[in-house]
Formats: sequence, structure tokens, C-alpha cells
Amino acid sequence: MPVDAREELRSTLQRYVRLYGFVSQLLAFRDTDLEKLCVFAKNLNRKLPKREGHLPYEVLEAVNMDSFRVQETFADYILLTGTDGSVKPISMEGKRCGQDELDLLSNIIKVLNET
Repeated sequence: MPVDAREELRSTLQRYVRLYGFVSQLLAFRDTDLEKLCVFAKNLNRKLPKREGHLPYEVLEAVNMDSFRVQETFADYILLTGTDGSVKPISMEGKRCGQDELDLLSNIIKVLNET
């Protein structure tokens, strides 16, 4: 099968799965064959061979990958010592843990209804 035909099949399967997933949230289908076809299309799409070095169309449209480049930002040697380190504990000086404000559920519901 030619590469163009494979890509067209993959694209058609993905469009059908996305469209069916969207429409099935809005409408209740009584045709079980459509649901079976959607499940088959999802599984078939997973089994198709992956594209080599090809980004999905959505990524290509959203991000201009040509504008990114690999650039070295740091080149040095970091010396690691073989000693144990220590961490100071968090101090609670000057900090006060407050109590949560409690109220009756009926008062909370009343305030919500008024709002």
C-alpha cells in the first residue's frame, strides 16, 4: 500500500473517531454498528505502523518546529564531594497556624442560596 494511501486511511480513521466521540456526547445513537465501527477504528489505528519521524498535523499547525534549535548553554565541570550534606529544618518562628472557621451547614446553604 502506498504511503499516501496509508496516511489517508490513518487520517480518515482518526477523524471518524474524533467526530463520533464528539457527536455521541450530544446525541444518543440507537445504531450499535456505529459504536462497533468506532471501537474497531480506534483499535485498528493503534495497530497501524507508526510514522517514521513524522509529527502529527495538530503539532505542526500549533508549533513552528523550524524555529527551535539546539544550543549549548553551559559547559563546565561540577565537582561533587563525597561528604554527607545537612538540611536545616523549617522553623515555625513568627508563623501561626490558625483555626478553620466553622459554621453550621444550614448557615452555609443559606448564604449560598442568597448569593
